[in-house]
Amino acid sequence: VSLSLALKGFGAWAPTIGWCAHQTQTCILLWAVSRLRPKLCWDKHRIKEMLSYGLGVSASGWVWYLKTLINPLIVGRFAGETAVGQIALAIRMLEVLSFAKAATYRISIAALAQLQSDGKRLKQAISEGMELQLLALGPILVLASWIGPIVFPLMFGEEWIPAMSIFPLLGVTYLTNAAFNLHCSTLYVLRRNWEVTAFHAAYVILFGILAFFLVPHSGIAGYAWAEVLSIVTYVVAHLSIHRLIGSPNYQIAAIWWAGFTIAMFSYQLGWWVVGGLGLAFLLPEARNRLTTYLKHFRALKTG
Repeated sequence: VSLSLALKGFGAWAPTIGWCAHQTQTCILLWAVSRLRPKLCWDKHRIKEMLSYGLGVSASGWVWYLKTLINPLIVGRFAGETAVGQIALAIRMLEVLSFAKAATYRISIAALAQLQSDGKRLKQAISEGMELQLLALGPILVLASWIGPIVFPLMFGEEWIPAMSIFPLLGVTYLTNAAFNLHCSTLYVLRRNWEVTAFHAAYVILFGILAFFLVPHSGIAGYAWAEVLSIVTYVVAHLSIHRLIGSPNYQIAAIWWAGFTIAMFSYQLGWWVVGGLGLAFLLPEARNRLTTYLKHFRALKTG
């Protein structure tokens, strides 16, 4: 829809109408597949509970999406509209490649809700979930960072190459976010919505402050480094989980995170990083864990 309207000269309205059409289609398909037929109903107690819980969830989402304003407001002011476009393209690429992260995030809330009364199993679910999220997203980001500099100029043109230069840095932030997805899901399940909001606020505030100081001197690289440095605020999410159910096991997840992270910088650090990635999976405990996951996957595949 967007492409057709753009070719007909609709300008900025083309993606706007396309997005509305997409949402309408999604709504209709969900209505058809779910077979739920909504009707008017008024239950004061249920509505109160829904508003109380929903407001916290919505607030955390609103705060998180404030970080999308950093690119147009701060980068646009100090580095210009070209830089804004380059960053937006890199982010869009990462969003497309991270489709699995968004899907598992939604599914995890329903799955974790069944474990909310068992702190030990919740903690184990978070530990294993971190590892599975990294296994799902890490190889995709590494492969994209390897072939991107070759394919990118052919697809978008030479003027968009700077977007690929910040791809690995932004990839680190997406990889980290994937690992901590289940922390936020668990907090939602345990009705600690405002603690998620506090974590999101800490992230966005630090990101904005760092971008304000780094972008004027380093351009789009300053933006990318600002978000990388904002990773330290994930300690807020960790502390919330630790206080409620104890600390998850980060050992294997940290090893795989480091391996994938270093591997994304092959053009900057050299191709020796491939060996580092291999080492991350050849360590005895990491290898055993990967073997276990592969066995589970094969068992599910064979039914």
